[in-house]
Amino acid sequence: LVEVESLITIDYVDAIANPPTENLRLVPSDPYLAAKCRYWADKVNREACSPYYGVLVRIDEKERMENFQKLLGGLKAFSKDVEKSGGKTFLGGGRLSNTDVALMPWAWRFYIFEHYRGSEYAIPYHEPELHAYKEWFDHVFSLESVKRTLPDKARYLEHIGKYADASARSKVANAVRRGVTAHEIDDEKDTY
Repeated sequence: LVEVESLITIDYVDAIANPPTENLRLVPSDPYLAAKCRYWADKVNREACSPYYGVLVRIDEKERMENFQKLLGGLKAFSKDVEKSGGKTFLGGGRLSNTDVALMPWAWRFYIFEHYRGSEYAIPYHEPELHAYKEWFDHVFSLESVKRTLPDKARYLEHIGKYADASARSKVANAVRRGVTAHEIDDEKDTY
């Protein structure tokens, strides 16, 4: 079995791992909470993760800023829901869920916007609408289990530079240059 969709893979691994306690599950066993997490994992994937490449790869400044504003809108929606949970994670109580895991790798990378696109592309953590997101960010990236998985920032900047200067040749870069999201790759049109 080969899984190529990260959200589906999270569900699959969580199901086969069958954690011994509910608190260790990424997808809750409660059907309502599981549905809520799946909905939000997909939502942050579309609204806070997909626009990442639009900010990075698009050449037109207006299109870059539109993608950045879409990304900020996704983060603000996420922040609002985290605030409702009363905790520093999506489900609250410090428990990680598939929603947290869907956003974490992208949230870690947002620092590259300011580096390659300028200060107007910095995530405005000081805005009240992003307060819960900032607390979430600080909490999840302080966890030892998460810190062990993070790439070196300088090495990542070097790696991602070819996307920022429009020289990357990948299916994702080609799809974004074509004007669609990274999740809308067409194997016929987006060859590399």
